[in-house]
Amino acid sequence: TENRGATGEYVCVIEGSGSDRREEMTVLVEITDSGVSRGDLEAALAVRFKEALGVKLIVKAVDRGAIDDMTGISKSSKVQRLIDRRGQ
Repeated sequence: TENRGATGEYVCVIEGSGSDRREEMTVLVEITDSGVSRGDLEAALAVRFKEALGVKLIVKAVDRGAIDDMTGISKSSKVQRLIDRRGQ
């Protein structure tokens, strides 16, 4: 999904939550600059993901470069886009 407020860099994190360990996926999306409304971007992308994929995802807007360590984008040509934390 393309959005002018986002850089195009993202990572999906799957975690179990609550006492029932229900699985949730959070999509961390880098914003283009600090002038972007994080709340508006998160809401717009959550709606778009629901429309396109048919599932509810949590969207969290983060600063440019904030996910570099998670994805390995600055260190490797093989970028990690999915992090599974269900067993942790």
